[in-house]
Amino acid sequence: MKTGIIVYLSDSESEKCKADPEKTLKKMLTEADRVEVITATSGHFNILDAWLDLTIKGMQRIFCRVAQCTDTGDLELTDRILRLCG
Repeated sequence: MKTGIIVYLSDSESEKCKADPEKTLKKMLTEADRVEVITATSGHFNILDAWLDLTIKGMQRIFCRVAQCTDTGDLELTDRILRLCG
């Protein structure tokens, strides 16, 4: 079963990050077949848009996670995981 993960990073959080959030998160989440990141500059407007994109691309299990930037500018995932389907 293919797994997709949506990662939400708020506008204020994405400004604090040193590295590119999309590239960094895709490297961190190796257990997923596909990762979609929601930021102010990404192509997705909200979680529903990213979920639809993952569904169209054949993902049967889709999770949603929240990311944040630390005070040093590093990116980390919170412990909250929401299973959207599968």
